[in-house]
Amino acid sequence: MIEMMDQGIGEVLRALDRLGLAKNTVVIFTSDHGDMFGDHGLMLKATMHYQGCLRLPLLIARPGEAGLRTQSLASSMDLAQTFLHLAGAKPFVYMQGKSLVPVLNDPHRSVRDHCLVEEEFPLALIGSPLPLHTRTIYTDRYRYSQYSSGDVELYDLVNDPDEGRNLAIESDYRNQRLEVSERLSAAMMSTAQMGVSA
Repeated sequence: MIEMMDQGIGEVLRALDRLGLAKNTVVIFTSDHGDMFGDHGLMLKATMHYQGCLRLPLLIARPGEAGLRTQSLASSMDLAQTFLHLAGAKPFVYMQGKSLVPVLNDPHRSVRDHCLVEEEFPLALIGSPLPLHTRTIYTDRYRYSQYSSGDVELYDLVNDPDEGRNLAIESDYRNQRLEVSERLSAAMMSTAQMGVSA
């Protein structure tokens, strides 16, 4: 699969060169989700908001620009705003997300301090044991998830990057859980309001 993907991307890039479009084309590579591939003893992706599913490849190649790496947070919701910004077009009214162009220009910049992930799993309505609704917020430090099943997860991504210790069930971390729970509620409200950028 990796070889097939590499071959397909290579064909696209060669076509841009052949057609004389490479110097005037921004190439973006990303995915809609990751996959557990055995992390935490799990496979696939549904309703599992571990980093294996949430952290996606995002490569943006601009003509004539050197490659840079960043640790800044980005959301797939930011892509449409970024496309318009790169094309010199204005965003539409009520569009959510933020342009990532400031990060492309300076990898030490950041346009967001959190990412919101909302997932619905309709198969739960016909007997799947997985929860129907999942809401997650993650920051540079924490990943916090609430499930309609009543389960809650809180991981310290700095001290526990493999997400092995669920702090949500530990009383010593009650304040951190309350803080990120409030941030999750605020993030959900901001995306629900028309005209407010997330």
